[in-house]
Formats: sequence, C-alpha cells, structure tokens
Amino acid sequence: MRYLLMLILSLGVAQAAPQHSSTDGLLAALGPLSMSVYDPVPVIAAVNHLQPMGKAKGVAAIRAWLKGRRAAKAQIPTGIYAVLRVLLPAPPKTRLRPPALGAPAPTPTDEQTKHLPDFPILILDGVPLSVVDGYMLGGMAEPAGMYLDYLDKEGRWLAQPLVPKSAGSVRYTLIHFGLYAGTHPVSRAIEGQLKRLEGPR
Repeated sequence: MRYLLMLILSLGVAQAAPQHSSTDGLLAALGPLSMSVYDPVPVIAAVNHLQPMGKAKGVAAIRAWLKGRRAAKAQIPTGIYAVLRVLLPAPPKTRLRPPALGAPAPTPTDEQTKHLPDFPILILDGVPLSVVDGYMLGGMAEPAGMYLDYLDKEGRWLAQPLVPKSAGSVRYTLIHFGLYAGTHPVSRAIEGQLKRLEGPR
C-alpha cells in the first residue's frame, strides 16, 4: 500500500570541517542535505578531493565508499547528493534530473526551476548551497548508488575544483540573483549555511 511520508533530510547535525584526507573520511564527514542544517564546507572538501581523480577513478571511489557503508550497515549521509550534483554536472545545453527523492519542500516555482540546473543545489561563487529542506515521498527514495549510475552515464566531470569566494561575496550574488526574496525561507536557510562557511572551525 502506497503511503506518504516525509523523507527527513535533517537527521543528524551539521558537521564541523572534516579533518580527514581520505575519500572515506571526507565522505563520512558529510552532513544532511536539509537546507536548515546543511554545511557547505564538508561538501567543498569532498568535491575538491575527488575532482582531481578524474571521472573514472572518482566515480569508482564513491561507489567503493557506498558499498562499504552498505556492507557495514552504516548510514549514508544525504549530503552525498550534493557532492554528486556538483561533481557530475550536465553537459552543455542539456539538463540532468535531480535525485528521485520525492516532492521537494519548499517546491521551487517554474521560474526558480529554470535557474536551478543543479537542484537541489545552487552553486554561487563556487559555494554549493542547499535549497531544499525535505521531501514528501510515496514509496522508496532513489538510493545514492542508483543516482550515481545515472549521473555517470549522463553527466560530465567537474572541470576544475571549486574555488569558493567569501560568504560576503555569496550574499551579494544571492541578492542580485533575484530568485529568493530576503524573507524567503530559502534565503534565511542560506544565511545559516554562509555562517557555517565563515564561522570558526
């Protein structure tokens, strides 16, 4: 019987900056995708560790990590979807679907969707930001490994590591981006993410 449930992406707490250099350590340090607690710092660290490997080795490293987590029956942090969206963007003049996790909350308008090619991630000034708090789901969420298979087939590999600008620069760009008013829940959540970006570690 189909049922509706909220896929809670805010399980756990935002992680501190990862102190690991290995792929396993960096990916394990990822936090939740929920915009209210999402931390871009571990995502940037994981992306910039994997990007120089190239697509074949980078995808293989993520697959190995996912396999290890499943074998250990360990939780896979939902921040992995942010890493995947950043590392495997769409080729020019194409658009890749977001992960099949359900109906997003808040749901972007048609106009917002046009300007969110990496949904549920918005990349501004080299900083990947989350713009979703959770999903209303009927059935099973798409596993990260299955979404990775899709992106591996359809996506390209990030050409260069992320070069994040300051939180102040991102704030300025967000205002002029014009998708979210200052009082919009996404804008308020992004402000929290930027405080984590600039905060003490």
